Parts: sequence; structure tokens; C-alpha cells
Amino acid sequence: FLDVTKSNLFFAKGVILVEGWSEEIIIPTLAKEIGYDLTENEVSVINVGNVGFDHYYKIFLRKDNPDAMNVRVSVVNDVDVTTYTKDNMEKKDEEFYQRKCKEEITKKKNKIKYLGKSSVEKPQTIVKPFISSGWTLEWCFYESDFLNRIFVKSTKQVHPQIFDTEDYEEELAIRLLDSNSSFNKTKIAYQIEESLRNESVLKGINLNEEDTYQDDTISYLIGAIKYACGD
Repeated sequence: FLDVTKSNLFFAKGVILVEGWSEEIIIPTLAKEIGYDLTENEVSVINVGNVGFDHYYKIFLRKDNPDAMNVRVSVVNDVDVTTYTKDNMEKKDEEFYQRKCKEEITKKKNKIKYLGKSSVEKPQTIVKPFISSGWTLEWCFYESDFLNRIFVKSTKQVHPQIFDTEDYEEELAIRLLDSNSSFNKTKIAYQIEESLRNESVLKGINLNEEDTYQDDTISYLIGAIKYACGD
């Protein structure tokens, strides 16, 4: 299932596994903007696409000793708990939503922590999960104090007719809920990547002071970058 674009994971010192084109496009520039050059750190961003994470992170876990390989693997995953109900487009109760997110995050983290081991054994430490605190990557950008402005700008540039509305949030939710929607995540990602390169939107982040970013919805991406780069 490996192609030539993914084969470099065998020569990397760090790997960031992602589940879509948007993450693959944005993360290298996001990393550079917070002081991490992925190329210099020999870190590869691998888009697993429809294949799924399991086929990839198991490469780094030996059956007899899951911690044996000296490669840091970050798994970037959406929590996939929808903010709105699909049937009537009502926003879910915030307390209920946060509880469901925490439950799903715990479940996804435990699945990865105990790869190759039973739940009663010490968890493996090579492959680490970084799960979004919000619905999807796009929703995290929308709710981010750092990236909200360029995300909204980018979606309006790509889809000016769709987002010509007062209720931007509900319109965004409708597009994310509809798997057949014309919402072009890849084009939007390229717009965001360009804005990250040309605008100082992350200057408020101090990596030596976690309280400058740990409560933001993009903190999981920052964590994944730092871990894969050896921090």
C-alpha cells in the first residue's frame, strides 16, 4: 500500500501521520511559522488517506518490543464529534458536546497507546496520538484565536456564494455534515497555507510558555509537530 511519496517514512527521524490533504498541505508551513523546519528535522508528513492509520503506525511497532524503533510518530486525528445535529441543524448542548469529545478523545488515545500490548501492560511510547479538541480540522481553525480570521477569509475566497450569509457558523456546519457537499477543503487549505506564509498570525505563540497556546483548538497540531521534531 506504500507508494513512492510515502516511502521516505523509512528514512525519517520523525513522522506525522495525517488523515487528509488539508493537514498535509498546512502542517509543514504551520511548523515553520512556530520555529520548526520539518525538512531540517528530517520529519515526514504522511497522508494515510483512505488506507487508515493502522497500516502505517504498526510499521514502527515490533511485536516483541513495540518501543524498539527510534522514530517518533505523531498521529493527528479528528475527534469527529459533530457540533450540530444532522437532522435539524441544531447546535448541541455545550456541556454534552464537551463530554462526548472527551470520551472520544480518551478512546482514540487508548487505542493508539496500547498498540501491540494488552491494556494491563505498560503502553508503548513511540507512536503518540494528537486528537483534535473539536469536530474537524476546519472546525478547529474556525474556533482558533490564531487562525479564525484567515480561515474565514480563505473559505470566503474559495466559496464566495456559499458564505455570503450572516450565519457563517451554521453554513460551515452544513457543509461539513454533508459528505456530498461541494465544499473544497483542499483549495481552502492552500489559501490558508499561503496566508500562514505571508501573515504573522502565529506571533502570539511562545513555545516556551504553553499557556500561550495550550487552550487553543490548534494546540494538538503544535503538540504533534513538537513531538515529531524531538521536543
